[in-house]
Amino acid sequence: MFFNKIGHRLLHSGIVIILALALATPALAAFTPATYAAARHVLGQANFTSHTAAVTQKGMTLPSGVAVDPITHKVFVADRQNNRVLRYASLYSLANGAAADAVFGQKTFTAHAAATTQHGMRSPYGVFVDKGGRLWVSDTLNHRILRFDHASTLASGANANGVLGQPNFTSSGAHITQKGLDGPLGLFVDGHGRLWVADSVNSRVLRYNGAASKANGANADGVLGQADFVTTALGTTQNLFSIPYGVTVDTGGRLWVADAFNNRVLRFDAAASKANGANADGVLGQANFTSNAVATTQNGMSSPYGVATDASGSLYVADFANNRILIYSAAAGLANGANANFVLGQTSFTSNTANVNGLSAKSLHAPFGLFYDPHAQVLFAADQGNRRVLMYGKPTP
Repeated sequence: MFFNKIGHRLLHSGIVIILALALATPALAAFTPATYAAARHVLGQANFTSHTAAVTQKGMTLPSGVAVDPITHKVFVADRQNNRVLRYASLYSLANGAAADAVFGQKTFTAHAAATTQHGMRSPYGVFVDKGGRLWVSDTLNHRILRFDHASTLASGANANGVLGQPNFTSSGAHITQKGLDGPLGLFVDGHGRLWVADSVNSRVLRYNGAASKANGANADGVLGQADFVTTALGTTQNLFSIPYGVTVDTGGRLWVADAFNNRVLRFDAAASKANGANADGVLGQANFTSNAVATTQNGMSSPYGVATDASGSLYVADFANNRILIYSAAAGLANGANANFVLGQTSFTSNTANVNGLSAKSLHAPFGLFYDPHAQVLFAADQGNRRVLMYGKPTP
């Protein structure tokens, strides 16, 4: 009898575990790439068929960046024309048109003035939340990067805790130095605490090791796209950029750079160990490192602005001027100029119409920043021209 009871309990427990695993299977919920797939949720608009600009708790004007706190799963959006960053509830509880629960860069949800202060912003483009819950903001026209510690718990209008690119919170000059920045856009913090910044006007990507512990105005530790910290050449070569916009680092330590004006994405393997000005190891969007033609094809691009990667090795590219998002499966192993596997926002690889077939959950208009959440396994896109942020896929448990 005793063993029968134990056996019954073990059998029951096994059934419960199997059911729990089945319910948590990513294939049932995670974003699965497919051409012209529909988004599941929208922020900034009440539904998928509106695109009104607003300076409110629910609205946006020009969203350019999106990120998720890996601890609280709260969503952050850079609303650049309103000079602010909005914070939303956990992505697991999001509803279409949800109201933000806090705002940074402004004291209220209806203010939008630009400022160069410890809490103000001037056209923020990029956002990222590191594994310590710190929010990093590329405050573009103040030529600086702001850091907000414990960002998911801060009140609206909170002060930043740190700044890079400027010696203090009240200076805003553009500089081509080891400490300076000129129009920073995309940014990313890898698992080792390195901050990567697309310093766009200086046509370079900077690396800050142990960024969270650096003093205000500290030096960068590495540079790609330039041979040193005091030159600013533009070019179409294996080691030069022409206005980089987006950056991301995959789980293998590869840096991906959206080299916007060269209409390509460059890949740098083992990026953290590369010497200053090192060559890229691969290119997508072009057949080689010396071409930069605009194209609306399966292997071409037109002003790629945002990049993101997932744990499976897929690369997502916001192909801004083609009004689409390209998806490359197992991107690190692809040959130069390889074809994309899927496209979002268009019905085919040769269409680039803004809001093709009408404004909907499937359409895009000038997509900008991208973020793939590795925990919930969903893709976020700042659909700038439609004044909204889209989430693709149902979050996994």
